[in-house]
Amino acid sequence: MTKKKRFARKQVIFIIAAACISASLLLIQRAFARELFILSEQQAAYVEEVKEFLGDPESCEAAGGYTTRDGDAVLMYNEDLEIVVFAASGDCQSDPYYVDMAYLGDFPVDRDSVSRYIVTDKNYGVFTFDASGPWSVCVSRESTGSFAPVIAAYYDDIKVSQNTYLSSNSYVDFTSDTYYCQTAEEIAEQTGGDWNETAVAIQNFVVDSITYDDEIAAGNYPGRWSDLDEVYVSGKGICTDYASAMAAMLRHVGIPAKFACGYVSGDMVSNGGGIHAWVEVLSGDGKSWIRFDPTFYDSLGMNYSSVPIEYDTYWTM
Repeated sequence: MTKKKRFARKQVIFIIAAACISASLLLIQRAFARELFILSEQQAAYVEEVKEFLGDPESCEAAGGYTTRDGDAVLMYNEDLEIVVFAASGDCQSDPYYVDMAYLGDFPVDRDSVSRYIVTDKNYGVFTFDASGPWSVCVSRESTGSFAPVIAAYYDDIKVSQNTYLSSNSYVDFTSDTYYCQTAEEIAEQTGGDWNETAVAIQNFVVDSITYDDEIAAGNYPGRWSDLDEVYVSGKGICTDYASAMAAMLRHVGIPAKFACGYVSGDMVSNGGGIHAWVEVLSGDGKSWIRFDPTFYDSLGMNYSSVPIEYDTYWTM
């Protein structure tokens, strides 16, 4: 039996009716910040706006930003884009800035709530949040063996809405240390920030890194979540692992991606249909969601999108 014919066999994957289980039970949000490596046109334009405030501390503060005394570093939050941008002048390569972001609300946190990022060669950093509420941002530089704060910012009411598909949850569980995410950064650098090229390259990597495993599918149980580091090391998985890995890699570099679960049917699907998981990626212009199915891609190659397969989405995460 060919892989494309057997991939859906025994794939009774956590048949969960959206009406039976609330999203709040499924979505276990983590409260931590993330640096974006791929920027939309609006985000990139805002970075350039922030850079205009360098050397002009009075204008920066008048615009609601934070800055050093001489204006050689600035920090600004854009509520519409839901990002914080840090920019600096001077030599950040040999004397980098450290950006520490901490969630201060009462949201249940199950991992370290402080995220640290280093700003070096780019001279700027773009960051997003995973939870609404109060956040602090501290920018520091190393001085005589210790870190000296240069900017201390407090935001009492960060709003998170569009970043739902940029953050970690139960089905797309990742951190910056996840193996797949480390590779995603390398891919993003190679593609130079092009959304479509990045999505395609990430799908190719996921497909190359996983072999579909019927034994895992046979032992699958309702509510199964992917351990992405385990999948990376073993090189084995099922459709949920393909989808989780691809969504995690995309989200980590700043491309919104949905983990979708539903029912697929068609001649190329075993028994004519079955429960399945795939990915939906926000287009570069932000106007539409584009389906990527790494499991079918692995089976059918470049032409999988032209195969008559019907998708019935139950829910997305």
